[in-house]
Amino acid sequence: MGRFPNLGGSRTIGQGNCLKISHIHAGVLGTFGLLIVLMVGLGLFNLVEADRVDRAFQRLAETQWHKTQLATQALEISSRNSRVTMEIFLQSDPRIISQLLLQRQTNSERIRVMLGELRPLVGEREERQLLDRIVAARRIYMASYLASLDWLVRQQRAAEGRAMMIQDTLPKLEAYHQAWQDFMAREDQQISAMSRTEAVDYAASRRRNLLVLLAGLALSAGFLGLVLWQWREEQRRAQAHTQALEVAQLDLERKIRERTAQLLETNQALEATAGKLSQANLELQTAVFEARELARQADQANAAKSAFLANMSHEIRTPLNGIMGMAYLLLDEEQPVGQREMTTIITHSSEHLLNLINALLDLARIEANQLELETAPFDLPQLVTEVVQPFQPQARSKQIQLAASLAEDLPVMVVGDVQRLRQILLNLAGNGLKFTDKGSVTIRVECLAQDERQGRLRFSVTDTGLGIDPAVQPKLFKAFAQADVSTTRKYGGSGLGLAICKHLVELMKGRMGLESALGKGSTFWFEIELPKAAVGGTP
Repeated sequence: MGRFPNLGGSRTIGQGNCLKISHIHAGVLGTFGLLIVLMVGLGLFNLVEADRVDRAFQRLAETQWHKTQLATQALEISSRNSRVTMEIFLQSDPRIISQLLLQRQTNSERIRVMLGELRPLVGEREERQLLDRIVAARRIYMASYLASLDWLVRQQRAAEGRAMMIQDTLPKLEAYHQAWQDFMAREDQQISAMSRTEAVDYAASRRRNLLVLLAGLALSAGFLGLVLWQWREEQRRAQAHTQALEVAQLDLERKIRERTAQLLETNQALEATAGKLSQANLELQTAVFEARELARQADQANAAKSAFLANMSHEIRTPLNGIMGMAYLLLDEEQPVGQREMTTIITHSSEHLLNLINALLDLARIEANQLELETAPFDLPQLVTEVVQPFQPQARSKQIQLAASLAEDLPVMVVGDVQRLRQILLNLAGNGLKFTDKGSVTIRVECLAQDERQGRLRFSVTDTGLGIDPAVQPKLFKAFAQADVSTTRKYGGSGLGLAICKHLVELMKGRMGLESALGKGSTFWFEIELPKAAVGGTP
């Protein structure tokens, strides 16, 4: 630094003046040194602040935007899965359904991977709760979807599958999508909050820097009048620092503009995704309306069929009863052997036709929800005896052992529809004898659980006959279904008995099933709950 010039031009300057000038020089140098340190510190602080803002925005881009993009992609894939699901339930071609199921499985796996990527990214408690809500809603939706798919594919009951899809799966799908949308809304709020926080911090930092700079300039201005050359030197340094600050500010503003452009692009992408979701929801609503219309038409057709069967059954039974009556009268009279054989054939054929008509009438009533169960006390062991006795001649003629096994703890008097229960047992016992050429047929009644008011009973009919292929077992309880065509030709039957039995058991709030293997016989069983009858005959 330069010295002050000699003010008096004299060689004799007092020691006090020299010390004062030295103190001034020292104060000026210290002040300007402090100002230099202050300016350098402000520059470094601005550089650090700019670096902090840059890292904050980089963290925002790497974390928050990544989470938002994962959530958006997962929601878009889930929407595609929804459309694939609707196509599955509207298709009837198994090959196309298999392809659609494979496509949906692939999409579901992608969603599962995205959820796995999201899990380590979430940090706040509310974010974890929203992500857990998504996982829970997806689990509930997938369970409902798999249940409806089981109706459609494995049990081949398309109507029930579509009904479950409409009534149960679709609302759960909407809840699942709503969970995703809530998560995305939370991420948007976090992004906006972080952006506002960084902007406020940056503005406050600029204000602090400006205040400190003004204070330094005010302090320097007091000494600028003392030494012009020192003031000029300090001004040059101040300009240099100001330029550095401007450069840093321009760089920071450029980065902010870049981040703002990225935010705008992301918002546009989100708006486009929202438009696609709205279109998908509209298509889904249209598909739901069409499915409901198809279900309504199917219900009308089913009701018309049931009414037709009921009316025709009544119309056919009237002349058939006349034919049977005349045949019984002819059997009571003396006839030649040939005519008696023909009359016997007429009687047996009429009885078979009447049984078939009664079965059709029962099926029509069941499908029309017009079959009502009676409730009356009856003797359970006596019922089993009455079921066994009519089949004893047939069992002896085929040299088959027909037996009944009753558990010791079985209640004797129970309350229920004894006629329908007899109908079920007669059908199962008759089938056992029909399809058994050697061995035995056993009717068992067991008590699974009971209390003072009621008991849960298991009825089963076990034979040592042909057995049933596991591949055809699921369709046996459907109307007009039998194991194969050769069975129908050899043993006869309409395929209605088991279907009616299953409906009757379900009307009794029970369940029915079978256990069988080819060549090892079969066991048909059903479980129902029957109230116990009091000693006086009432429950």
